[in-house]
Amino acid sequence: MNMNINNNMNIPFFTSTTSTNTNTNTKTNEERLKFLTIDAAQYLKDSKNFDVCYFHKYPFNVLCNFYPSNFKFDGAEINSMEGFIQALKVDDPKLQKQVCKMFGPSSKKIGNYYKYYKNFDRKTLYWNGKKYNRYSDEYKKLLAQAYEAKYRDDKDFRDVLQLSEGYNLTHKIGKTDPHETILTEDEYMDQLNMLCKHNKKIKIPIDKIVTTYATQPHTFNKLKDLEKLNIKNLYLLDDKIICGNPITKGDNKQFLSQIKQSGIKTIIDLNSNEDNDKKALCKKYGFNYFSIPLNDYKNRTKEVMKKMPEFINYMKNSTNYIECEKSLEDANIAMCANYLFNDEAYLGNAIMFPQKTTESKKKLIKEIEDFAQITKPNNQHLEEKLQVLKDINELEYFEK
Repeated sequence: MNMNINNNMNIPFFTSTTSTNTNTNTKTNEERLKFLTIDAAQYLKDSKNFDVCYFHKYPFNVLCNFYPSNFKFDGAEINSMEGFIQALKVDDPKLQKQVCKMFGPSSKKIGNYYKYYKNFDRKTLYWNGKKYNRYSDEYKKLLAQAYEAKYRDDKDFRDVLQLSEGYNLTHKIGKTDPHETILTEDEYMDQLNMLCKHNKKIKIPIDKIVTTYATQPHTFNKLKDLEKLNIKNLYLLDDKIICGNPITKGDNKQFLSQIKQSGIKTIIDLNSNEDNDKKALCKKYGFNYFSIPLNDYKNRTKEVMKKMPEFINYMKNSTNYIECEKSLEDANIAMCANYLFNDEAYLGNAIMFPQKTTESKKKLIKEIEDFAQITKPNNQHLEEKLQVLKDINELEYFEK
């Protein structure tokens, strides 16, 4: 099975329509596009430069903190290094562990929320109930230990880091001022270079690692491998909630075995009526199947609320794939309903997936607010959650 991995993975779903990092100028954008089209093996043979960026193609994206990565550190399950880094802004240990399980872009949005709404002072960081000074050697040591854990548990990261030894590692979209970020480009590259220096092993030939990754099927036993299937509108929020185009019909049906191996247990269909064909297919592959008409809640409010307890039960106790027929707007309604009505939902569940325009985002928030008021009017706790929804989704994934 050739999965066409040479194409970059799901770039549109992590790209803000209104903002990018201030260092992402026209020249950098041109370089990013170049990295999407180059022959990676040939480029690495001809050049000594290796720019780490999630928006590049393999292998230049693998070392990025945003790239999905499963590893354990200090009792925490981590799904991306970005999740760990953004969790350092969170003083609540329980919530901190939840943010660690989030994938890169979503965890970045949590970090932005803490920066702008939770009085994060850009200096005091937290880990496992202990405070760290952002400028201290103790913090640098903590970072080094986390990267060592990632190196130990993540084979993709380990292979590509060994491949990069001898190259000039850069992260051109990174910030350079330590007062503006808790991990500058230099600090980031220092961590990678230290790992290269202290973990020397047999180096895999460039052409072999690039060719093998691009053409050979993989064992789909981690959620991050879902990205390699190139399912449209795919969005990995955390280790329990994934959204994307339908996988129970069309070309995506071919991936059902791999998706099952990734750990997905329940397929949630947002249409009004149960689809018997989808239901039978899910049973064949060992999935639960559940339908709830959240994509037309205004006309089916009673039906939605009748099914809400079962929906929340799945969101609490299962690893779910939410099928979106047309766009992630449908999934946003489902995600926000979960956040509003699930007493176990955490801050990460308040995140809405990127919208095409600011106006479409505001319209969607208004629709969610209407839905909430119809179903639970004059509820103070609900009002508080609605305000969090508005605040967190006013922020972009990448700062201006």
